[in-house]
Amino acid sequence: MQLLVFITDDGTADGSGPVLFLLASPEAALPKKPRSFEWRYFATIDEADSLAISEPLLTESIAATGYHIARRLI
Repeated sequence: MQLLVFITDDGTADGSGPVLFLLASPEAALPKKPRSFEWRYFATIDEADSLAISEPLLTESIAATGYHIARRLI
């Protein structure tokens, strides 16, 4: 399964706000932006990528909603 990764700046000095993992499919749609931040495309990864594996409940969220929002990239 391929995932699209989007990031957003949270306005802090490190600028690492929420991260969106979205199922890469023609039906995929961005969910409402958290706290009015704007999503920016970051990467396309495989579900076996270490970035995806490190995120708890990612697979369950993707299966249920088509996306998963993580707190931070790092």
